[in-house]
Amino acid sequence: MPTPILGDHLEGGSDDGTSVAALLERKAGGPLRAGEEVKIVVRMTGAGDLQVSATRPDGSPAAIDWGPEAHASSNFNRPGAEWGFGVTFAEPGCWTIALSRAEAGSGYLQLEVA
Repeated sequence: MPTPILGDHLEGGSDDGTSVAALLERKAGGPLRAGEEVKIVVRMTGAGDLQVSATRPDGSPAAIDWGPEAHASSNFNRPGAEWGFGVTFAEPGCWTIALSRAEAGSGYLQLEVA
């Protein structure tokens, strides 16, 4: 089930209690659209570097455009360390972004793309 997007903010999910929050930075408002590149800023608790992978609506893997890049400072006030990465949603449907910290913590974002 897709994660509700409140403005450009969304709370991610986790099976291990990790806190996951994201901010979407994009040119257009409204729903996410196929072909649109989106910068996703994520704050996540846990330990270690962040690893990011994307899964298309059909379950096949998709490439991340760039990142993740650690952010040293921010005004995105959520728990955990912060990174940014870019992804282009090539097709409509429900996309999953898997997030895992190298030492401890994992979570995900599920995004509906029109």
